[in-house]
Amino acid sequence: MCRCFFASVHRTLSSSSRAPARLASICRATTRVFPSGGGFRGGQLAFVSTSGGKDLDREKIREEIFAKEQERKELQVREEIDAKEQELKEFIAKFEAAKNSKQEQFYSERIDKLDSSLAKLQDTLKGLRLAPPHQSEGWTRREDLDRFAAEIIELHGMCCALEENFDAEIGGEVQHAGYGVLVQKPSIAIDKDSEMSKNNAVITRIEQRSAARHAIDATYKRRHVIVVGDPGIGKTRGSMFFAMQELLAQNKTVMRVGFKDEEIILFQPSAQGKYEVWTRGRADIWHDAFAARDREAFVLIDPPEKRPYQDTAECRTIKFASNNANEHYPNAPHGLPVPTWQDRVQAVASVHELARLALHTLVVKKLKCAQQVYHSSEFGHMFERDVCTFVLSVLPANWKPGSALDALELRRTVIKSDESPKS
Repeated sequence: MCRCFFASVHRTLSSSSRAPARLASICRATTRVFPSGGGFRGGQLAFVSTSGGKDLDREKIREEIFAKEQERKELQVREEIDAKEQELKEFIAKFEAAKNSKQEQFYSERIDKLDSSLAKLQDTLKGLRLAPPHQSEGWTRREDLDRFAAEIIELHGMCCALEENFDAEIGGEVQHAGYGVLVQKPSIAIDKDSEMSKNNAVITRIEQRSAARHAIDATYKRRHVIVVGDPGIGKTRGSMFFAMQELLAQNKTVMRVGFKDEEIILFQPSAQGKYEVWTRGRADIWHDAFAARDREAFVLIDPPEKRPYQDTAECRTIKFASNNANEHYPNAPHGLPVPTWQDRVQAVASVHELARLALHTLVVKKLKCAQQVYHSSEFGHMFERDVCTFVLSVLPANWKPGSALDALELRRTVIKSDESPKS
């Protein structure tokens, strides 16, 4: 029925110059299936004057119809599951109170049938959650990235093995470059900077990987998380990439939103336990995608340099923002040049042992002092939102190999905020 409806909408739009009015009429006719006040925002359909705006509104309507139908089906299945579970509890109670073996056998058979029915309903519910994006949403199937997803999950496993023992010889495409720096070599680059440099290598330090993991954990408390740090520190090619690996290894639905390259990549787990990958453009409307409505899905955001954008939805979000513009989150020191890659690798040597000895626990305890260092007027606004914020930074540009590190430089390495407003 759903596909026929979309085909009808498409024919109507193609055959009439009064498409918006015709489409509104069709949508009003479907209120019996899709009640107003839900996806249609109270039943009001608005179209702007430009043709591009009309296309955008039509696409949003199609997405909303698809999402509402999925929600309706999921609600129906959940109601059936609740009823079956209640019936199962009643039969278990009757089985326990049975007075003879004949009654026990009768109730046992009913319990087995209910268990089987519940298992089928759970599979149906899982299938609805794993439903592929509808073609009307503008998604393109990318089977080449299916292999990429499987590849980086395997690389993630190698990284975890090396983190257990940096001296281990595991071979493959992951190497320990020293001082906790891991170098991965995936076959495909999915971010613009890597494609331009023709270098697919992903280099992560201990604090980058730790920040990614802390950020994921924090979404279960506050749902929306920000990782912010100096330009060039490796937020996108380091922490964001590793966060994506970590989530894929956990079999999560992941959507990577890249504003700089205007591309959305959706990694969706299939019923077979593998990933199916879809892509689309228009990063600015990522929040209208069906995955953004999934409260258990994760969206990783690489924001634009300077322009308004939306960074939250019903899903869990982790944004990796630079401190190079007022639109994002400035942090000290100001005016210093960005350290080179060699500077950062050398700096890691001095904090390596401290990082392994619960560096982040130490940083949490020193958070108030760190806020004073960064000045509340510039840094404090990070804590006004209902988010958990991490600051990922590097050592001062004038740092010399072998020089002593005081508490200030140590706190600049990673700051985990557990004192932002409670949700």
